[in-house]
Amino acid sequence: MSDVIKIKSGSMYEERNGYSRLVAVGGMVFVANTAGVDYKTREISPDVAVQARRALQTIEGALEAVGSSLSSSRTFLTEPIWRPSPRF
Repeated sequence: MSDVIKIKSGSMYEERNGYSRLVAVGGMVFVANTAGVDYKTREISPDVAVQARRALQTIEGALEAVGSSLSSSRTFLTEPIWRPSPRF
C-alpha cells in the first residue's frame, strides 16, 4: 500500500474543514481549492492577475514539498460542483 502524504498551506479552512492543499498517493498528486489568497497576510488582491500568481505560487510550494513541480505535472481542470445563483 502506498503512503498518503498530505500538505497544508496555512488556510484556516484546511483545519476547520479537514482538507489538505495537496494529497500525494503513490505517483499521483491531487491539488484542490486553491484561491489567490496570500496566506501569510490573509489578504486577497482585487487584481485577478495577482490572485492567479498567488494561487500558482501556493500550488508550486505544495508540489515542491512532495518532490514535484509545475513543469512535471499534468493539469486537469474540472467544473465546479456549485453554481452561482442567477441575479434578477
